[in-house]
Amino acid sequence: MFSKNGKVVLLSIILMLTTIATAISFLNLNMQVAKAAPDATYYLDPSTLTNLKIGDTFNIVIKFKNFTQLWMWQAGLQFDPAILECTDVLTFKPMYPESVFAVLAPTRGTVFIDGTIDNAAGKIYPPYAESLKAPGEGVTGTPGTGYNIMNITMRVKGYAPEGSNITIIETLWTAYPDYGTTLPHNLINATIYTITPPTPKSPVANFTWNPAQPSIGQNVTFDASSSTSGFNGTATIPITEYRWDFNGDLVWDKIANTSKASYLYGLAGDYNVTLEVYAPDSYPPEVPDTDTVTKTVTINTPPPPPLAQTFVYVDPPRINATTIGQSVTVYIKIKDFAQLWGWQAGLQWDPTLLNCTEVLAGPTFPEGVFNVLAPGRFTIIVDGTINNTAGQIYPPYSESLTVPGVGVDSIPGEVYNLMKITFKVKATGIIDLHLRALAIYYRFPEYPYYLEGEAFIRDIFTVTLSQGDFPIEIVTNSTGDSQRFSNEAFTFPQNKTSFVITSKGLEPHVYGFCNVTIPRALMWDGIGDWIVKVNGAIVTPEIKVNSTSTFLHFTYPHKTDGEPGTPKDNLIEIISPHAIPEFSTQWLLMALLIAMLMLAILSKTKLTWLKQRRTL
Repeated sequence: MFSKNGKVVLLSIILMLTTIATAISFLNLNMQVAKAAPDATYYLDPSTLTNLKIGDTFNIVIKFKNFTQLWMWQAGLQFDPAILECTDVLTFKPMYPESVFAVLAPTRGTVFIDGTIDNAAGKIYPPYAESLKAPGEGVTGTPGTGYNIMNITMRVKGYAPEGSNITIIETLWTAYPDYGTTLPHNLINATIYTITPPTPKSPVANFTWNPAQPSIGQNVTFDASSSTSGFNGTATIPITEYRWDFNGDLVWDKIANTSKASYLYGLAGDYNVTLEVYAPDSYPPEVPDTDTVTKTVTINTPPPPPLAQTFVYVDPPRINATTIGQSVTVYIKIKDFAQLWGWQAGLQWDPTLLNCTEVLAGPTFPEGVFNVLAPGRFTIIVDGTINNTAGQIYPPYSESLTVPGVGVDSIPGEVYNLMKITFKVKATGIIDLHLRALAIYYRFPEYPYYLEGEAFIRDIFTVTLSQGDFPIEIVTNSTGDSQRFSNEAFTFPQNKTSFVITSKGLEPHVYGFCNVTIPRALMWDGIGDWIVKVNGAIVTPEIKVNSTSTFLHFTYPHKTDGEPGTPKDNLIEIISPHAIPEFSTQWLLMALLIAMLMLAILSKTKLTWLKQRRTL
């Protein structure tokens, strides 16, 4: 049918057509593989975020969809470091179980290389992930479904009213069988906008107190640590001052840079306690840099618990030394206490009149409180020091040990001995003995450490005039490591008595009290008012009288000068409306001379009269 040449031509044509068909088929195959690639899309979810504030955190996820035979990928992120910072990145399996490989190929192994967060550059350098099962097998997504690649946590750090873009960068993905070939893909980035500027805020004052139901004589601790700092729109502004009015008199009783303060109330009642906090630093005019809160604290009249009545005193408080060389025994005593654990007490006297020869305390003193109340327990003592030059017994220390956390309890009203002191009289006269460096310690099962207890002390000093000796008695709770009475004085004719109480280093404005008993034969309630001054400031006393004495009760804040925790000298001055005149021997001599002169005049007058009568 065909010639030889025709057959050759026909075969050539068929061969050409076959070649063309094979080429078309090959191209179609490759076009089908590549056809999926342009549809593969990286995108951020969500792609838009609004109404964010500085300090807010949010999560954004890099996702991937419309891919075929995904084998491995890379993806980084770029952001504005002035607006945002990255705090965390979760990628791949097993760190991020919702990732594409974990969802589509949960049984296959995944290898990955961590990326790097660089907040200075605003960049997450891309990590690398690859899913392995059998060579030549990738994972295929469901068309239109997005799968997670990375989960990024961001924090807003700056204001961006015009918006700020987050861009996917340095992306790469490969699909088998084109392993090692970077395939094209789409990128859809996210936009962060309308980040609202921060609102400046004033500091907020708040406080609590402990105990919740305080009583007269209890130190009330106020705690303002629940107050919050201010914010000036850019930075947090700490509170620099805490101002306290504890008694509602509209005067700041304490201004401090710490959040805790203590106060002691001398009278029962309801007190409006005001706290003002101050945080100064460039607030807008409409935002104050202070805040104030007022709360009512109720001070109760307590029942007389033993711990509130612990009484330590010297017996006798005065020595009337009449014979040189005689021995005198003095006791330091305590009563009405509970759970006594340890104590310290020293003594002060006039070294020109007395010489201390012996001090008994602790186990060497069988009549001591621990031996009487707990004879079977072990007692330790640190000896004090006798200084007859200064006229002082530096305080020893005594502690009773049995079961940790258990002290010894007194019987109410019973008196117990702490120390026994023996003196030799050096010269005659009246000597007042003063407690010094007093400390009483309690320990309860609920307290793991020592608790210094409150103790009242009684002290007496004597005013000696020509008419006799007049003892002035003082009872106070101003005790401590350096408590003492000193500089006792009575001034005539100013009608004034004064003394110094050196109290332990208490919080400023913690109140002490004094009960002062003054003989009416020395300073008595004539016409006028008593004047009481503490550290130069006038305080108002409560005054009662009987046939022999005037009783003054007053409270006062401890001094605030000096280093915190150091002893403070509090000068007490009491001026009465009238005092007895001291009867001077000079006036007595003058009165005798006048009497003798009058007698002489009368005698001479009488003789003259008799002579005249005889003449008549």
